[in-house]
Amino acid sequence: MTEVFTILCVDDESENVSMMMRILKDNYSVLGAHSAIEGLEILKTNKIHAIISDQRMPGMTGLEFLHEVRKTDEQIILIILTAYADLSMVIEAVNHERIQGYFQKPMQAGELLTLLKREFARLRLEQENKLLLQQTQSLNEELKKLNCLKSDFLRILSHEIRTPLTALVGCLDFLKPGKLPGNSGEYETLWNLARNSTNDLHALLVDVLFLLELENLEFKVKPQAIAIRKLMKLMLKKFQAKLEDKSLHLEEDFASDLKVQVDPDVLTRIMNKLLDNAVEFSPQGGVIKTGFCLDGETLRIWVMNSGGKCYPEFHENVFQMAGKSNSLSGRSIIGTGINLAIAKILVEAHGGTINLNRSVDAMDTVLLKLPLSAEGRAGKHGLTLTN
Repeated sequence: MTEVFTILCVDDESENVSMMMRILKDNYSVLGAHSAIEGLEILKTNKIHAIISDQRMPGMTGLEFLHEVRKTDEQIILIILTAYADLSMVIEAVNHERIQGYFQKPMQAGELLTLLKREFARLRLEQENKLLLQQTQSLNEELKKLNCLKSDFLRILSHEIRTPLTALVGCLDFLKPGKLPGNSGEYETLWNLARNSTNDLHALLVDVLFLLELENLEFKVKPQAIAIRKLMKLMLKKFQAKLEDKSLHLEEDFASDLKVQVDPDVLTRIMNKLLDNAVEFSPQGGVIKTGFCLDGETLRIWVMNSGGKCYPEFHENVFQMAGKSNSLSGRSIIGTGINLAIAKILVEAHGGTINLNRSVDAMDTVLLKLPLSAEGRAGKHGLTLTN
């Protein structure tokens, strides 16, 4: 919608103000004032785009009035009406005070309308250019941030890929014919290392491809009624070997036996990511706790793990895609950020929230809150309690 410009007409002669308002009212919003002081008061409470002022007025002249206006508004269009005796003074003011035009009395209506049309076209173009410049600057800033995130992500991703690849290359080198004794027990160790490294690379590739799918396609959850306790139990069975490898103690709190309307594949992927992170960042012999409960119209699911040293930057950036490294150990404490970044996207697709905090007992806790009521869904997505 095109902006309607507002013009203020100032003249100590009421007839002149009325005449100007009649000339302008068909094309513009028009206000009138009968002195410079009254005009300044109107400016305090109204957005004025142009002022047409008489020069000879008692108290404050038109030029003095427009000079005061220009101090506070660089864009407003200023036009002065003058008698012949003041013409040289007005011309000098036009050249030095940034006044857009002047008219000798008696004024020609057509000339005034032509000047206003030209000046408002210029003003609109300047406003559009200013807006475009602001938008361009904003987009440039966003692009810079995205480029930084992309660079960080690729840098960390290359590190995450290099680690299992190095292990694979080393295993293959040792497994060259004639390098290992015929019945060497090292064969099984190397085979397990190669298998685990291959699995890590495959999982990383699956995650990256899934993220690309989330970015390029409209992602939709497909809810169905499931028993959440059964689903959680099945997932934990898959983690039994990983728990045993690090001698981790698992504590479950599945007292409730709820049926909920949720996308089982999505919730499974979320919980796999959270449990993967919990195992990775738990010390040898540590504790992992997980459970769920109802909290009003919200389903709360938590995954807790005993952590090592607290890294504030970990908690601040853990849901970002690109990770950060611990400068002391050189180890990526967030890794690629893929696990929790994916979890965040999927939780929000269900209309929920996800947060990470550290409790007083040095347990890192990821807490999911998923809405159970239809009103709490995000768009078409969400959870509903089915009983």
